[in-house]
Amino acid sequence: MILGQHIIREASRSWTDHKVFPGLLDFLNITLPCGQTCPVGMATARSCNLSSDRENLHIEMDVPVVNTDVQFVEADAFELFV
Repeated sequence: MILGQHIIREASRSWTDHKVFPGLLDFLNITLPCGQTCPVGMATARSCNLSSDRENLHIEMDVPVVNTDVQFVEADAFELFV
């Protein structure tokens, strides 16, 4: 229970910054259907509500889908001599 309390507090702190804490999804055993193409680290939190009977938790978030065919290229810094 102490571990769960810590996870929920961290998730609450992240949620105020519009970020999703991946540990919360692991704790609640939630997996995204898109798998590795939508990393939770890039998710944006929208809303989190508890139903009126306090039995269902509704979490809304936007998760971008990453195109795995595209490669990320980063240039090295260099100095230009004349």
